[in-house]
Amino acid sequence: MEALKINVLPFISKRGTCGVRELSRLIAVFDKRGYEAVTAAFKMMETLNYGRTDAFIMATIKSIETAETLHQLKQFIHESPIAIGQVFNRVLDKDRPLSSIMKNVAAIIDGRTYPPIENIREDDPLKIAEELIRMYDGAYAFVMAGKDLMIFGRDSVGLHPLYYGGNSRFFAVASELKALWRLGIKNYKSLPPGNLAIFNRETLDLKPVKTLKEWEVKYRPIEEAIRELESLLEQSISERVGNLDRAALAFSGGLDSSLIALLLKRACVKVELIHVSLEGIKGASQAEEIARKLDMPVHMRLYNEEDIKRELPLILWIIEQPDPLKVSVGIPIHWVAETAASLGYRVLFAGQGADELFGGYKRYANIYSSLGREEAIKAMVADVLQMHETNLERDYKICCYSGVELRLPFMDYELANFALKLPIELKLDPKGDRKILLRKAAEKLGAPQQIVNMPKQAIQYSTGVNKALIKLAKSYKLGLKDYIKKIFDDMILENFSRYNGEA
Repeated sequence: MEALKINVLPFISKRGTCGVRELSRLIAVFDKRGYEAVTAAFKMMETLNYGRTDAFIMATIKSIETAETLHQLKQFIHESPIAIGQVFNRVLDKDRPLSSIMKNVAAIIDGRTYPPIENIREDDPLKIAEELIRMYDGAYAFVMAGKDLMIFGRDSVGLHPLYYGGNSRFFAVASELKALWRLGIKNYKSLPPGNLAIFNRETLDLKPVKTLKEWEVKYRPIEEAIRELESLLEQSISERVGNLDRAALAFSGGLDSSLIALLLKRACVKVELIHVSLEGIKGASQAEEIARKLDMPVHMRLYNEEDIKRELPLILWIIEQPDPLKVSVGIPIHWVAETAASLGYRVLFAGQGADELFGGYKRYANIYSSLGREEAIKAMVADVLQMHETNLERDYKICCYSGVELRLPFMDYELANFALKLPIELKLDPKGDRKILLRKAAEKLGAPQQIVNMPKQAIQYSTGVNKALIKLAKSYKLGLKDYIKKIFDDMILENFSRYNGEA
């Protein structure tokens, strides 16, 4: 039996460290009409090459090649009906591109898995793909290409973006939509987390392998639930820390980020807290106070309304959607990621997922009190199952652009399933108490009472960004939705006009 042997490609660029350095991106394309998939793949990779790159990798069913530049890579790859590729950048010094070729099936894996991938002892491509998703957590996506066959998948929580779509000429897959746009693909979807997709020339089938779902509620005493939550959080942190000795943490001063700060400190990681907001926002002094109580260093960075106006087109280019809510959340996340990168950090921890999993949003309590228990449960489960599209893909792409790897301890598969099985009474009550279990766990872990009782405030409001965006839109006599749409359309026109008339 021929197993999937992961090749560690030897080539890594030795160029300088100046300039933007994003994380890796993945593409794949099938030419429905002929043998020009390689040409299309180069167009996709060119579109995603907007910063410093360590290596370019491309594979067909016959070979896998790597080069320092796209121009060099073109000398080694010949046309084919199918091609897959990666714009590769390492986060840690030990990181290398992961690829394989066996029995005329090529594979490229992008992202990070827990634990690190080793050889998979299967010889069938579909079984190999299933094993990847079943055995490994993390933030990753992969593509396999054979004759008239493409198999692709993503991690079980949906941290790593992966989109697919087609037109009359091509079927393509990419970790960023702009690569699909380059081929004129206007109809696309986000691959559901923990799913495999099998494309065979004309047909596309999706196969769930390891997914989050609504479980039957498991009742347990609160002390037992606290112990299990503490254990799962420590396990999640341990996996994501690995051999790290230092990292940055997006820090609001609230419960979620403070809890992660405590756990990282217990794991002996040197953590620098990063807090961002607009000038004059009172949350900044509160974050400093909480950091002192945690006895941890905090880097404060303040911005103004002109910063928002200047960076708005870039944010829209990164998140690839003219969605006002995603923009207002994305801007402060971008500031945190840029600050972390400027301070020399390549890994950024954050608390995303805690509100959806443990009942942090006020609207959950409002639904509970007005519509009842079952409706509140439905709302919370729906938010968890949609998180990959509403939050995670945006945040991953924003951090990717800054060359910072986002690690989310709350979005661990086992921890998320644990939360989905909890009775709602351990999360919130109709009187307004929220994150009940999470606060109890924080208290047991030694969090100061001020942190345990800290009320939730969404990042777009606590940083002042949402209010500033509305003010900016009004200055152009537009509503926020129309203003964002106009900036988005102008940005797309500017970035893609150079490709007009391209065959």
